[in-house]
Amino acid sequence: MANEKVLVIEDRRENLVFLANQILRPNGYEVSTAGDGQTGLDKALAESPDLIIMDFRMPKMTGIEVLSALHDAGKDIPVIMTTFHGSEELAIEAFRLGARDYLIKPYEVEQMIESIERALAPRRRHMEETSKLQDDVTEAQKALENRVRELHILSGIGKAVTSLLKVETILQRIVEAASFLTGAEEAFLMLVDEDSGELHMRAAKGMGRKYKRFKQKVDDSIAGQVVRTGKPVRTGHERGKKAHEVMTGYLVRDLLNVPLKVRGKVIGVLGVDNTVPKGGFSENDEYLLATLADYAAIALDNASLYELMEARAEELTMLLTSQKKATPKAEPSSAQQEQLREHQEQLREYHEKIAHIGEQLSSLAMQLNATVVGIDEIGKDD
Repeated sequence: MANEKVLVIEDRRENLVFLANQILRPNGYEVSTAGDGQTGLDKALAESPDLIIMDFRMPKMTGIEVLSALHDAGKDIPVIMTTFHGSEELAIEAFRLGARDYLIKPYEVEQMIESIERALAPRRRHMEETSKLQDDVTEAQKALENRVRELHILSGIGKAVTSLLKVETILQRIVEAASFLTGAEEAFLMLVDEDSGELHMRAAKGMGRKYKRFKQKVDDSIAGQVVRTGKPVRTGHERGKKAHEVMTGYLVRDLLNVPLKVRGKVIGVLGVDNTVPKGGFSENDEYLLATLADYAAIALDNASLYELMEARAEELTMLLTSQKKATPKAEPSSAQQEQLREHQEQLREYHEKIAHIGEQLSSLAMQLNATVVGIDEIGKDD
C-alpha cells in the first residue's frame, strides 16, 4: 500500500542502508531511520510509523526495551525483530510484548518482504474496512440529504395543492411535481369519467397539446390495469424488447403509474414516463408518486365538496332572499316558517363544513411541516 511509513532502528549502517535502499524504498515504502534504541523510541513515539523493523542488540536501549516502552506507552505499532544471535526465550519475550515477527540474520530479501506483508496485513484490512465504512456513511448521508430534500418538496407541494380549491390548477401542479420529483420526461393525470367509465386526460407535462384531452378505455390499457387492480405498475424497457404503448401510436421506454383513491375507490391514475430509456423508475420514485397521488386525491375530493357546498349555499341564499321579497309584509305560514328554518339550518351546516375543510388543510400542513423538521434534526445529529 502506497505511503506506508517504516521506521528502521539499526546500529549497523550497512544493514540499515540495505533495508532502506534494497527492500523498502523499491517497494514503495517511506523510510525513517535511527542508529540506536533511544533515538528509535523517540522517533516511534513522535512519528507513529506504520511498521518498525529493529535489531535486538543496539546502543542505549535493546530491542526488547524499546518494545516494552512502546507497550507501556500504549503504542500498538507492528514490530519485526531481527538478530544475529537468536534464542527461543528471546523470541517468546518479543512476541509477548507485541512483535509481529522475528527474523534471524542473515535473511533473504523475500523473507523480509513476506514478513513486512504479514505484519502490515491487519492494518491494511482495517484501513480498507474503515474506508468502506466511510464510503457507506457518506452514501447514507447523501441518501438522507436527498430524502430531506424530497420531504421538503413534498411538504411544500402538499401545502400548496391541499389549499387550492380549483380542480384544474390542482391537477396541473400535481403533474409538474411528479415530473420534477422523479426526473421523468413526461407526466400525466387521468380521471375516470363517471358517465362513460373511460379515463380522461386532465393534465399533462411534456406530452404536447394533442394528448391533454386524450380518452382511454379501462379494459385494455396499462392505466386501466391500475384502475382495475388499485395497484401501481412500474416497468422498465429491456434491451431487445418492444417499448410500451401507452396510447395509440405513442411509445415509452420507462413507465410508472399509481392509482388515485378516494375513500377506497380508484378515481384516476397519476403517471410518469420516459421516451428515452434511463434505467427505469425506482421504488423511491414509486413512493414519491404515490404520495403525490394521495395529495391529489385529497385535494380533488375537498375541491369537489367545496364546489358542491358553495353552489348549494348560494342556492339556499337566493331562495331565502326571493321568499322575503315575495312576501315583505305578510306573516309567513307555519309551513313557510318551517321551510325557512330548514333552509337556514342547511346553510349553516354547509358553512360549517367549509370551515372544517379549512381546519383539515391547516392540520395536514402542520403534520407535513413537523415531519420535515424531524428529518432535518436527524440529519443534523448525524
